[in-house]
Amino acid sequence: LKTHGSCFLAGGHLQASIFTNRSAFNDLYEYVSITRNFFDKYGARAIVLGHWMPIIRTFLPGMAGVARLPYPKFLLYTTIGSWAWALVLTLAGYFLGNQIPWIKDYLEYIIVGFIVVTTVPVIRTFRRETRLRREAAAREATAQPERTEAQ
Repeated sequence: LKTHGSCFLAGGHLQASIFTNRSAFNDLYEYVSITRNFFDKYGARAIVLGHWMPIIRTFLPGMAGVARLPYPKFLLYTTIGSWAWALVLTLAGYFLGNQIPWIKDYLEYIIVGFIVVTTVPVIRTFRRETRLRREAAAREATAQPERTEAQ
């Protein structure tokens, strides 16, 4: 939780820098707005469920700080998510190890499968959003009339 708090505060500091020096961070300014909208809509769910996704778990605290999520709210949901993740994985390991003794022989495959199952949706969403942005940029570029030298 200490690391999450540090990342949250660093994200808040980064957000302040972006808004103070808007000209220097013009490209990031749009992403801060997107991040704020995301946390306004999915804040609690994103923080609690984000602990289950390996890549998301890394960046979530910083992005919550950038979005200026209230720290007490962030701390509550990150505590719930962290405890739930640790408790479920610990209990699953204990009970599966006792009930299915041969499972330890396949543990590496189970871990890789878990990582794939939790990471694939993130990658698919990222690729879809990237494609949609490119298509929107292409539509915008074709919608603007070309300038000639005479203009």
